[in-house]
Amino acid sequence: PDRVEELRVFFSDLKAAGAKLTIITKGNVGACRFLLQEEGLLGFFEKVFGMLGQFYGESEFDQENKQPSELEGTPDCQLPDMKVNLIQALMSQAGLSTNEAALVEDDAAEIASVKGVCRSVFVSERKGMTAGEMQELRSMVGVQKEAAQAKSTAAPKQMPSAVATAPAEPKVAKEASSSVKHVYFDFDQTISRVHVFKQLAGWEPGVAGQHSLSERGQIHRLKLLNDSTQYQYQPNGHVVPCPAGVKGAASWTAGALGGPDRVEELRVFFSDLKAAGAKLTIITKGNVGACRFLLQEEGLLGFFEKVFGMLGQFYGESEFDQENKQPSELEGTPDCQLPDMKVNLIQALMSQAGLSTNEAALVEDDAAEIASVKGVCRSVFVSERKGMTAGEMQELRSMVGVQKEAAQAKSTAAPKQMPSAVATAPAEPKGSATRAQKDPATSHEQAEASDTLQARLTQVLASEAATQTKLQEAQAFEATLTTELEESKAAVAIASAQAAGKEALQKELETAKSAANSLEASKTALEKALEEQKNTSASLEDQLYQQRQLLDEQAEASDTLQARLTQVLASEAATQTKLQEAQAFEATLTTELEESKAAVAIASAQAAGKEALQKELETAKSAANSLEASKTALEKALEEQKNTSASLEDQLYQQRQLLDEQAEASDTLQARLTQVLASEAATQTKLQEAQAFEATLTTELEESKAAVAIASAQAAGKEVLQKELETAKSAANSLEASKTALEKALEEQKNTSASLEDQLYQQRQLLDEQTEASDTLQARLTQVLASEAATQTKLQEAQTLEDALTQRLSNSQAAEAVFEELNGDMISKLHMADQRMVALAEELTTSKETLRSYKDFKMAMEAGLVDFKERMHRIIEVGQAGHATEFAPGHQDTNQWQEVKQALATFEQRLSNKDVNVKDESKESASLAKRVPGDAMLWGAESESLAQKCRQLACSQRNERARGSPSSPSSPGRFRIVTGPGRGGRIASGFARKVKRGRRPSRDEDNQNIEATEARPPQVDVVKRARQMAKKLALNLEAKCLEEARTGKRAAEWSSGDIHGLGREAGEALLSEVAHEVQKMEFAEVVHFRWYWR
Repeated sequence: PDRVEELRVFFSDLKAAGAKLTIITKGNVGACRFLLQEEGLLGFFEKVFGMLGQFYGESEFDQENKQPSELEGTPDCQLPDMKVNLIQALMSQAGLSTNEAALVEDDAAEIASVKGVCRSVFVSERKGMTAGEMQELRSMVGVQKEAAQAKSTAAPKQMPSAVATAPAEPKVAKEASSSVKHVYFDFDQTISRVHVFKQLAGWEPGVAGQHSLSERGQIHRLKLLNDSTQYQYQPNGHVVPCPAGVKGAASWTAGALGGPDRVEELRVFFSDLKAAGAKLTIITKGNVGACRFLLQEEGLLGFFEKVFGMLGQFYGESEFDQENKQPSELEGTPDCQLPDMKVNLIQALMSQAGLSTNEAALVEDDAAEIASVKGVCRSVFVSERKGMTAGEMQELRSMVGVQKEAAQAKSTAAPKQMPSAVATAPAEPKGSATRAQKDPATSHEQAEASDTLQARLTQVLASEAATQTKLQEAQAFEATLTTELEESKAAVAIASAQAAGKEALQKELETAKSAANSLEASKTALEKALEEQKNTSASLEDQLYQQRQLLDEQAEASDTLQARLTQVLASEAATQTKLQEAQAFEATLTTELEESKAAVAIASAQAAGKEALQKELETAKSAANSLEASKTALEKALEEQKNTSASLEDQLYQQRQLLDEQAEASDTLQARLTQVLASEAATQTKLQEAQAFEATLTTELEESKAAVAIASAQAAGKEVLQKELETAKSAANSLEASKTALEKALEEQKNTSASLEDQLYQQRQLLDEQTEASDTLQARLTQVLASEAATQTKLQEAQTLEDALTQRLSNSQAAEAVFEELNGDMISKLHMADQRMVALAEELTTSKETLRSYKDFKMAMEAGLVDFKERMHRIIEVGQAGHATEFAPGHQDTNQWQEVKQALATFEQRLSNKDVNVKDESKESASLAKRVPGDAMLWGAESESLAQKCRQLACSQRNERARGSPSSPSSPGRFRIVTGPGRGGRIASGFARKVKRGRRPSRDEDNQNIEATEARPPQVDVVKRARQMAKKLALNLEAKCLEEARTGKRAAEWSSGDIHGLGREAGEALLSEVAHEVQKMEFAEVVHFRWYWR
């Protein structure tokens, strides 16, 4: 609220003085208007220019809030491109001159862009206008001037108002007391009116015909242009041919510089600069040879020390360049080359010449180059880019000191010359960095000191503002005095001519006396202001003394930290020694433990004490591991302490550097204070001289008054009175010179105060950084101490562990002594045990193989028995059902089937016994097969299948090859089913046979084979029997598939066993039923294959 009210008063003052206010922002117009309207400030402004609509895009919030507002900008409020272009357009519409408009901006680039267009105020801190910047704007607008005029109405006699003068130039980089000693000029559009390089290269219109890019080629092209015809410079920036004798006609090179008149103007300008002692150098991005040729043709090359730029074929070659290769002495040498940026070359040249920032200047038409040398040297911006104007040349003359010397020469003609002011050192440039807000102080005393210092600086600034105001008032009184003296001179002339007007002349002299009294009052105010500044300087000196005390305290703290670090390093060395001792002892323990471990390994073979020794060994091993871990931890702790020590050393080194820098800063501040005191003494001397001169002026006025009295009484003395008035006039001039000197002294003190403020701010920052560094060091020291305590604890634990290991080692040595007695006997017993173990291992391997064979045989026998029982039961059931009436003899022998059934039951029972003799059972199975009645073959030959399996098992046990079945009438192919995940879940089933490739047996051959090789079985229910067998076969097939899939096999083969006597019809029926069962169970898909007899 306070600043809003301050802004309200500020804008009111500007509006009351007749100024118009406009906002130009790169933000959104509507937001700016809303903010100003909310605070009641929008009415002060004519218009707000900025961005409209969705210039910067839209957010989600923007899309959700589309309600229009009357504060949104209209198209005529849009900022089209750069601010400077809009300002120029607005100034052109209003008919404003350069001094009648001003830009207030916080962007240095924008400030630079309006140079030469309008005046400017730079908001350097970028936190809103300060009081000083507002006061500067009031001064520009004329608010203070009107106040001064209003104040002057209280004088006894009001004098005619002085003619209004133009507002003061913007406050940019006050000119230092030292003059510019070296000026660096750009060439194209700075010295020349046109861009010579671009027109010769054909990059811009202006030169017709052939174009040139290289240095040598452009020299030849300029020669041809000068030899061809006469040229004239046009206001549009082109050099065009013209007839000879026309006004302004000259060579092309003269036209490029602006014509003969401007060539002469440049000659006088460069002569003035050289006469003032300045050195001139050209730095161009064009070709050196072309620049030299042009200047030589117009007689200007001798003014310049050197020309820097591009050499040879830097920009390439054109056809013209390739045709004109004659060298020229004007071509540049390697030391004339511009290596990179202009600012880098300028810095190097200034360093070689030992020039300060204020002793060099760059004259350039490129705003980017002007911005690049900010803080490096002074600059003059050729804003119109059509060569230097008269104003810019005058500014350079002022920088070099041409005008100053003329003024000094003029002042020597005055009757009485004021004593010269004591030269003071130039003020250092004020840093452009924005001051950040100070962080909370590390101590209460430092915070109070900083606050006091800030308050004193504020008082200094206020005192400077008051002094400035008083100087302006003194200037107004001086103008009044000058006017009064002029009127007094006119009155004296009238009195001397007519011998009358005594009273009028006396009144004029009284008025002059009152003006002198006012000037004395002004001098008194100036003395008070200087006294206040002197007190302020003393306060600043006290603050610096306190800062030095703080630095001493921090130095002591740094010494304490250094001592503490030394202790830490000593403790670290002791820790390192202990670690080495622990490591040596660990090596000893390791050796002893290895020996103990060997002894324990030998003794472990003994039957007695094995477990106890094993426990001891494990304990020792764990102790060794623990000691190893402890050693590793100690090594890590030592490494961390080393790193901590190195970090502390680095931080202490940085702390020392900061202390050195602060000491240097303190010395610098002391020197600056000394300069301030000297400046104050000089200012005091000047005031005393002004006071003495004022007394002289008073005396002269009294004498003038007496002379007027004599002239009025005697109607004579015209010449005496004239001399008195001349003396008064010269006294006024001297008083003006004295005032100027006082203004300069106050400006220097203002700069000095600003410099002191910057240095004190930097001192505060250094103190804050040093305090933070001290806190960091303290924290690191605490961590090191904690690490040291932890290391000490670990060393104590290692010592305890060492004692325990020593005790265990003693016990182990005692055990080793006990076991050594039984060592020899135990070794022999161990050898015997090893041999016994080898034999047992061999027997165990044999037993395992036998058991595995037995298990395989038993599984095969069980499978065969189950298959045999099922087949026999089916045969018996079929026989009992009476379906084989054609084979009645098979039913007559019932006793034989009963014996077979009893034999099967007995065989099954014996196979279930674990102690069964494999060889005996093999013989029994063969005997059982022989006991089956021969006519059972006619029932399907199932009994023959069992007999064949029994014989095969028996032969496998005797390692004999099984012979074929003598009673088998025929052997159709085995029923095989191939399945597995590798076949995509599909099952292929069918009856396999051996057939020659490419030949299919005919049906007659099949019938012949069947009739010749087997006896037809009885007409049984083939489908029924197939269904009975299919379900079992499908279940077995599913189990086999799952088992093979679990083992990860990609394919599996399953055999249903031999099927005899079924014939083609029974076989195909069985195949179909198996497929049907598999599909019903939905675990696979079946593909059928036909089968054939062999």
